[in-house]
Amino acid sequence: MLGGTVVRGILKYWPATNCQKEVLFIDELEELVENIDPDHYRKLALLICTQISRCLNSLNSQVAERALYVWNNEQFVKMASSMMEEVFPVVVEGVEKNLKWHWSKSVKQLTENVKTVIEEMDPDLYDRCLKELAHREYLAGQEDIKRKENWERLELAAANNHQFFQPQNVYMHHVSERRI
Repeated sequence: MLGGTVVRGILKYWPATNCQKEVLFIDELEELVENIDPDHYRKLALLICTQISRCLNSLNSQVAERALYVWNNEQFVKMASSMMEEVFPVVVEGVEKNLKWHWSKSVKQLTENVKTVIEEMDPDLYDRCLKELAHREYLAGQEDIKRKENWERLELAAANNHQFFQPQNVYMHHVSERRI
């Protein structure tokens, strides 16, 4: 019964800057998942999988590897599969980011293994999550383009109103007045 409270406490005080502690927290989280009542899975699956996904994207290879090894735990996989619709988008995003951007070959290889495991759970859902991820990335790219266009317009407007955009000349003018 206290398992849920303990898991929430661990997640709340997750060590973001100490890699050794992060590995220890992953160990504890995995052990708690093994001992939690399956009814609590539904309440905690998304929180736990979100944190594990953050960890598997860690630039520290020890943290990333330890997070990926969690997917070898039968109870963890059972928990994740019980809430696939909610958990998969987070997990798929983490896995795909790792495959694209992680620097460690061993982490990439472990990520490929995890991808195979979760893809086999529900191939259609995995594909849907990939499409949603691609769509979100596309929208983020469009937002980026709009932001750059807005800055270009602002810079052009500032250049056209150059009398308002000459702080150096104003400063030099004030300095020369003081000398007189």
